[in-house]
Amino acid sequence: MMKSTFLIAFFSIMVFLGGVRVDAQTIRLNTADLKAIKAQMETSDKQAAVDAGIRFFNGTWKEALAEAKKSGKTIFMDCYTDWCVPCKRLSKEVFTLKEVGDYFNEHFVNVKMDMGTGEGKTMGKQWGVNAFPTLLFFNTEGDVIHRIVGAPDLKILLAEGKRAVERKGYAWMNEQYASGNRELAFIQSYMEVLSLASESRKAENICVDYFKTLDKNKLTEREYWDFFRKYIKDVDDETAVYVYKHRADFIAALGEKEVNKKIYSLYNSGAYRYWKEKEGQGTFDEKGFEKYVKRLMKSDVGGKENIVEDARMFYAEKQGDWASFIKMATERLDKGGMSDFIVYNWGVRLNVECQDPVFREAIAALTERRAKELSTSTEPSDIQMMKSFESIADRIRHPEKYKKQSSVVTISGKVNALRPGENVVQVVKQEGHSKQVIDSCTIQSDGTYEMKVTVKNPGLYELDCQRGQKTAIWLGDEDVSVDFPGFGTSKFKVMRPAYYAVKGGTNNEVLDVLNWESMRFMRMVGDIGRVLYGCKDLSAETQRELNETLGNACRAEYFDCISHWADIYADRESVVVLLSQLQDDKYNAVVERIAKKLTEAYPNSEAVRNFNITLEQKKRLYEGMPAPEFSLLTADGKSKLGPSDFRGKVLVIDFWASWCGPCRGEIPNVKKAYETYHEKGVEFLSVSIDKDEVAWRKALEDEQMPWCQVLAPQAGKEVKELYQFSAIPFIVVIDREGKIVGKNLRGQILLNKLEELTR
Repeated sequence: MMKSTFLIAFFSIMVFLGGVRVDAQTIRLNTADLKAIKAQMETSDKQAAVDAGIRFFNGTWKEALAEAKKSGKTIFMDCYTDWCVPCKRLSKEVFTLKEVGDYFNEHFVNVKMDMGTGEGKTMGKQWGVNAFPTLLFFNTEGDVIHRIVGAPDLKILLAEGKRAVERKGYAWMNEQYASGNRELAFIQSYMEVLSLASESRKAENICVDYFKTLDKNKLTEREYWDFFRKYIKDVDDETAVYVYKHRADFIAALGEKEVNKKIYSLYNSGAYRYWKEKEGQGTFDEKGFEKYVKRLMKSDVGGKENIVEDARMFYAEKQGDWASFIKMATERLDKGGMSDFIVYNWGVRLNVECQDPVFREAIAALTERRAKELSTSTEPSDIQMMKSFESIADRIRHPEKYKKQSSVVTISGKVNALRPGENVVQVVKQEGHSKQVIDSCTIQSDGTYEMKVTVKNPGLYELDCQRGQKTAIWLGDEDVSVDFPGFGTSKFKVMRPAYYAVKGGTNNEVLDVLNWESMRFMRMVGDIGRVLYGCKDLSAETQRELNETLGNACRAEYFDCISHWADIYADRESVVVLLSQLQDDKYNAVVERIAKKLTEAYPNSEAVRNFNITLEQKKRLYEGMPAPEFSLLTADGKSKLGPSDFRGKVLVIDFWASWCGPCRGEIPNVKKAYETYHEKGVEFLSVSIDKDEVAWRKALEDEQMPWCQVLAPQAGKEVKELYQFSAIPFIVVIDREGKIVGKNLRGQILLNKLEELTR
């Protein structure tokens, strides 16, 4: 029976794939093909309306409140914005999970509110929403009883949902604390809740009060130390003073590196409290700062000289005293030992804030000097840094070369089904890890829309209709036209991968192809999953393995198609969007060849220039290149580990975070790899990019990973740059000689690579 069910499922998938497949040799779709595919999509959309996940109420806040009173349920609200990337990840990766849907649909009236709209802005002020996403829980009277700021993973969301249902969340804990509850278990839970609510200052004050009643000898115990380390930020707090005076006891109990790191952090923060902003005017308390410097220099705090020098340059910059800034920068560079990142940042800051040509030339000379010092190095990281220094020096000296020419383009189209209250089309630009709305217009009563957009930065943008139907477009100097079906008045918005034809010049022909291939790939993967998980006679393990195998086949075909289209459109500026998709080393030759051609064809293109910078960084991570080195503190705080510490053995590095659902989901696969290959000489190292060390340590307790664990500072900023990743989990395999032999390997593909390396 199981075999026959599998065969039916397998052939169903193959028939589906065959029905929509666009072979890599096919240059364009004909009209008949497109109509057939759209008809198939519409059928799939209707079936998808009942997919697992949270079902959100469609109506106003008042209507949702009335529904809550009628049903007796608590209200759960997702406060989001269109430009918020974590909001989108939460909606896509957590809200769609069956386990979340089952619990939240049973216990809550679920509401989404766009905090960028009129009602959202008004109610957001009332509820104190100033960061996104914020998740609120209300009783039937409309009072906030619990809150989460940020994007929680599955476990945290379910746990906090249950806390809200039990009425023991944020509001209840505030009442308990006000009534005098100081039990340790309660304080620990209260700290967790305040941390989730992003009220670190309040948590710090509570921690300060709590430590006043605590026997200071207990501070060397891990749970009390973690409280102190996370919440006490004031160097003059009596508990901080106690820790400094008795640091030998703390070092003996907790380790020198961890204790000294906290002491350094306290004294470093203290150096920046002498600049006050009021009504747009800044004032520097120089006497207070110099008094603090004398106190600091009399101490034995490690790195105190750097603290003072960094702070002096900060205050010189704030006051516009560029002569002092340059003098200190030169002295520090002469002394040596400066981080290249800090030196580079001097140039970036002065380039933005200083217009005086004398000082601009002085800082350009300093960055150019550092570039020359690095020019003799053969290390890939030094070569890239040298190019960065040369680039910023050129920007400082020749700002006119980097002035962007603006153009005005018309974006228009038609929306078939209007949706009251949401008839808006927005132009969105990705800026780092966040999104910004560049322009927008209202959809007219006949469904048409049109807007004139000033384009300062030609490149990739997103067009969003009715806050949900989205497509990638290229904005440069050509008009763009996109029609959307619209959501209409249906109760739920069905968010499924869809294709919307983009018309408007040669560059948007490339985007049109990308949109089609992306939709086709996502539909394939989604439908494979639905077919497989509908086969009840297949075991969960078999379903997972088949889903992974077929999904990998789809990915391979997708990237092959993207590579093919990149060759077809190699003369278009917008082809950089396709090249950026080709991360696998098998495409290196294609990418480098086309990038060289683009550089010659578009010497003044910022999009091409930025892509080339990224490409140079990527070359450091080609298979066969030495793995970039780092050294990070282990969980016990007693040592540091990095790739070189495992030389002579195969090493698997898993970059992850406690808040990342897919990372936690991949851990069982990594455990399987560990159990199979550790005895064969394979070592494993997990590198967390958590901001919250307490959350990281809790995840370590929950997951019980038996291999080495380290935490990257600054939310992994340095390791993300070193290893060129922006999404996690990101798994790298390094051979016995310290060279990269695999990147972004998961599941069976990781096992296959380890099997190959241990034969």
